[in-house]
Amino acid sequence: MNISTPSFVIPPFYKSRDDYRQTVIKKNQKLHQETESSKTNFQGLSNELWYPGGEKKFISNMIYESIELKDQLGLCTVLVSNKENLKPLKAILEYHKLIDIKVTQMNQGNKINRILSWRLNK
Repeated sequence: MNISTPSFVIPPFYKSRDDYRQTVIKKNQKLHQETESSKTNFQGLSNELWYPGGEKKFISNMIYESIELKDQLGLCTVLVSNKENLKPLKAILEYHKLIDIKVTQMNQGNKINRILSWRLNK
């Protein structure tokens, strides 16, 4: 019996601790808060917040791993925060001829995220 499991991942968005800190400071400055504050409205462990190569590298690795596990996975979905990452990630999916590649946009206030999804088998 072939059972396929859906997968939903929220990847680390940052390339390093410094990348994370600089982004938080920039966000706080835009919100007219303390200019040098690295306080944030969310927290997590280092491996939840940053990954060498950032979001694009993490999701690229996830795509390749999903291909290796295609007999065990069905629908794969991942949150994509940086819109510039969509084009190269979709190119990987299209190159490997994965099916049902979709991008769903989510708006939450001023924040826009995208969910990238693909199916590995029918």
